[in-house]
Amino acid sequence: ELLEDQSTVDITIESLKADGDSGLRDGEEFSLKNLSDMVLIASSNDGAMALANAAGNSIEGAIDPNELFVHAMNLRADELGLTETEFMNPTGLDLSPTEPGAVSSARDIAHLLEYIITNYPNITNFTKLDQKRVYAETGEHFDIENTNDIVSDIDNLIASKTGYTDLAGGNLVVAFDSALNRPLIVVVLGSTYNGRFSDVKALSHAARTTIALHAE
Repeated sequence: ELLEDQSTVDITIESLKADGDSGLRDGEEFSLKNLSDMVLIASSNDGAMALANAAGNSIEGAIDPNELFVHAMNLRADELGLTETEFMNPTGLDLSPTEPGAVSSARDIAHLLEYIITNYPNITNFTKLDQKRVYAETGEHFDIENTNDIVSDIDNLIASKTGYTDLAGGNLVVAFDSALNRPLIVVVLGSTYNGRFSDVKALSHAARTTIALHAE
């Protein structure tokens, strides 16, 4: 919401300090759409840092763009009524073994995804795919895999996003059409790395079964 659709985003040494390696290099440039796809599909932390830096720098008077971006995220969360959500950094990675990088609730995550797929449906288009090829502005390509292992197991999937840290455990949110024009969102927080996938499959199956019974 802070950057124009036609924006390009630079990868910097600072953004590459985030945990995890997406194969990005200092000095590369991506379109906003392509880098956002990489962040959402592959959970690229260095890509998220680059986006945060670009968005923060777009705000007039930014001294520390990442800090300003986190402040803007928290203001937006308040505006959206996400009362149990607080961001401490752009990635959500734990700040320390005892301090999380973000906190939220299943309710807030569901409402956030509902807002995104209602107002910006194109953002999550490629989170339904097992993998995707993403291009830098130089033409170099990156073949990225979805961190959601069950992306092909959820029928009529609309959107999905994984999350995992030592403190948060395994997290997964998916949106899918359970019936004609009957979208549902399933959120699992605080599971295990692998358990989040079986948990979401079980909840999704239960939701579909319940709706089917009520429709009879």
